[in-house]
Amino acid sequence: MTEVFTVGLLIPLFMLIVSLLVLYWVIRKAVTAGIKDYAQKHGDRMGSGGP
Repeated sequence: MTEVFTVGLLIPLFMLIVSLLVLYWVIRKAVTAGIKDYAQKHGDRMGSGGP
């Protein structure tokens, strides 16, 4: 009985972790693209050495 409960608990937990990783990846990609787009539109005022 405990094995069934563990599996039933692991599946939603695993799905949550996967969805969080995907969300994090998408946000990071969007933020990186946004920064590049902003830098191109507004010129490189931050300096080439800036982040």
